[in-house]
Amino acid sequence: MTDESSSWWDEDDETEDEDLERCPQCSQWIYEDSVSCPHCGHYLTDADGAARPKPWTFVATVILCLLLVLSWIVTFF
Repeated sequence: MTDESSSWWDEDDETEDEDLERCPQCSQWIYEDSVSCPHCGHYLTDADGAARPKPWTFVATVILCLLLVLSWIVTFF
């Protein structure tokens, strides 16, 4: 057995050998060409992220629900 001052596993060696980088969300090692982090699911670019609903669709849904509840109340009273 040799007497080495470095540990058997060095973080810098892993990043150089396999082109890894840290996830900005959870700081786990991931491949540079990953679309999302396999650990936390964070998308690495906004273009790859899940599509967010438009604000007008949310407002329209709320108004529709309120109208349905109001019509239900009016029919019973």
